[in-house]
Amino acid sequence: MAMSGNGYATFGALNTAYSGLQVSQTAIGVVSHNIANANDDNYTRQRVVIQAQTPINAPAGDIGTGAKVLTVQRIHNEFLYQRYTAASQSNSFTSFENSTLKEVAQYFPDIQQNGIASDMQNYFDAWQSYANSPADSSQAIVLAQKADVLATSINNTTNQLKKVQSNLNDQMGPIVDEINRLGQEIANLNSQITANESNGQSNANDLRDKRDGDELALSKLVNVEVSKDQPQSNIQVDPQVYDKTQKYVMEIGGMPLVDGANFHPIVLKQDPNSSSSGFNSIYFQNEDYSLKNITDKLQGGELGAIIDLRGANIDKATSQPTTGKIQSYIDSLNSFANGLIESTNNIYASSATNYMQSNNFTTMGTEPLTYLPLNIKSGSFYAVAYDANGNEVARKKITIDTNTDTMSSIAAKINAQSDDNKDGNATNDFANFFNAKLTTGTNGSLQILQSSASTVTGYTFALQDDSTNPTNFAGALGMSRLFDGKDGSSISLNYDLSQDPTKIHSFSAPVQGNNDVANQMLQLQYNQVDFKLRNGQYSQNTLSGFYNNLNAQISTDTSTAGQANDSSTAMLNSVQTEYDSVSKVSTDEEMLNLVKFQSGYSASAKVVSTIDQMIQVLLGMKQ
Repeated sequence: MAMSGNGYATFGALNTAYSGLQVSQTAIGVVSHNIANANDDNYTRQRVVIQAQTPINAPAGDIGTGAKVLTVQRIHNEFLYQRYTAASQSNSFTSFENSTLKEVAQYFPDIQQNGIASDMQNYFDAWQSYANSPADSSQAIVLAQKADVLATSINNTTNQLKKVQSNLNDQMGPIVDEINRLGQEIANLNSQITANESNGQSNANDLRDKRDGDELALSKLVNVEVSKDQPQSNIQVDPQVYDKTQKYVMEIGGMPLVDGANFHPIVLKQDPNSSSSGFNSIYFQNEDYSLKNITDKLQGGELGAIIDLRGANIDKATSQPTTGKIQSYIDSLNSFANGLIESTNNIYASSATNYMQSNNFTTMGTEPLTYLPLNIKSGSFYAVAYDANGNEVARKKITIDTNTDTMSSIAAKINAQSDDNKDGNATNDFANFFNAKLTTGTNGSLQILQSSASTVTGYTFALQDDSTNPTNFAGALGMSRLFDGKDGSSISLNYDLSQDPTKIHSFSAPVQGNNDVANQMLQLQYNQVDFKLRNGQYSQNTLSGFYNNLNAQISTDTSTAGQANDSSTAMLNSVQTEYDSVSKVSTDEEMLNLVKFQSGYSASAKVVSTIDQMIQVLLGMKQ
């Protein structure tokens, strides 16, 4: 029995030492793996978990049988990792938005005394010079140049904003493709992880690192919600699409992009409401290939920033986004341009001419004015006729009630035979010289031209708004135009005036030296103007006040975006440092571990050598 016990002790010790060699060898291999991947950003350092093997129970007490590697463990803190991905998502969002708004701010360089504000001041200064010398045609030429520069500046700035918006829209395609690629790859990795860990003992550490790397890359593109091992979701979808029994679920916009080994792509396609603009929307594709629009539910990352800037939902009537910072700037610039056009043309219509024709608009002639998308107010205006010498010969007051009047009724009021001059003479009233003609349909228009019954020559007329109860009738319809267009993209100097600037009038009555219209134009820069907003409401402000508010909004948004980016960058750096301290490889630490496990290996080898010598002694004794 003693021999048997000693033999067991001898050979058991050899097995114990051998286990030490195996453990140390495995540990050295793990350390080597860590060092080899020290520069891999997605790699999480690993550690061997060493445990004593089951001892042998003996009368003298338990006899140890050595050590074994229980598992190779990733040093991964899921809480820190989720903070890291959230910080990366936020930083990607703020960085993209900050760079885009900085680009937008360059199109509004008014702080450097150039840009739209400066061009507008030069335009009004030109009116001042023309008012001082109304008979000097060279002043009209200068005015035309300044008006053209202002219109072009507004036009170019609006189109630059639309170009930025279009570029943002184009960038959505590659990002959606990358999201789908990463989603499919994660689903494939889930399948591999499940297969590798099916025995309940192995850890697919490197595959999990790869999956975490894909999750991090996705978080920089868009905000995704990931549930691992215990999926949590309250969304209601087809159970064939979403298997809640899976241990891994990744949601995007409230829909499952990945559930376990199943991947459900998102689809980018042009919004059916925006056939003319080409704006894209993002849809989740169900198993039956039906699509659900999730554009307005996507936040965070580059894609979230693009949608926040470009706008999410598309307005069917205008084919433009209804939201988005860039769209809000475009809307404001359009409102500014429209306010400038209408207020200017409303004044310019008070300059005598022999013919006026409105812009085209859609009307049946019988709708109350409140149903037309025109900024016409209840009030009154005057149709004034002048003879060849510039003397006023007739003045007809036209009263408008927008709730009851129609375009047909207004034309009838202009054409009505009435004693405008209160002189009992039925042959010298406005309708005797000029008549209104209404064309209905999609290209409807209102014309005022010389009456077919009139035989007089050299007569002219003007439309003058009642200063105490204005209607904006002439400005809303564009009856006589200094500016053509209706918004920031279409504003321009009237074509006829651009061809012959000397036709620009400074007068109301066609009398040498009259500068009434030029003076009214000068006053316009101080007047309250109606600006039609995107929602159909009107805001009153001065021209410079409204534009300065837009400039201030862009400046504030840009500054806020910069501050947000600075904060998110600082947060990301802090969280990444904390995460790296736990999960990333420290070569200094690994070298110490290498020395430790190398020493353990050498010690176990020494035990084997010693036992070998003991066995040799025993064998020698037997001989």
